[in-house]
Amino acid sequence: YLYVANLGLYAFDLKGKQVWHTPLEANPIYLEFGTGASPVLHGDQLIIASDNEKQQFLASYDKRTGKQLWRTNREVGPKGRRSGWATPFVWTNPARTEIVTIGPTEAVSYDLEGKELWRLGGMSATPIPTPFAHEGLLY
Repeated sequence: YLYVANLGLYAFDLKGKQVWHTPLEANPIYLEFGTGASPVLHGDQLIIASDNEKQQFLASYDKRTGKQLWRTNREVGPKGRRSGWATPFVWTNPARTEIVTIGPTEAVSYDLEGKELWRLGGMSATPIPTPFAHEGLLY
């Protein structure tokens, strides 16, 4: 699977043949730095986060077809600094499975249908690191 935010989402077989392509809208990125987040595979869902200057979103696609399953628009960070480059993290904890995202100035968690669960401030204005978990703690 390959995600190039201003070109789209792609799937290739193990011989390099393109299986499907889902075009995505081209949105402006802070200082034209481009995109950097990767797609995340969880079960049959391929999940992407797009933090950009026009309309941030988190979306899920069917891994077999590329058809969008759901999309949740986000509002993270101050106007003029809404771009981010962090790959989402699927965190399974004793309470539930969450999609944890790091956006400009905030971490935001969603359920597997894209409903927001919680927010935590204090993150960098230019997010790049991907969250991870170890021994039950989320970092």
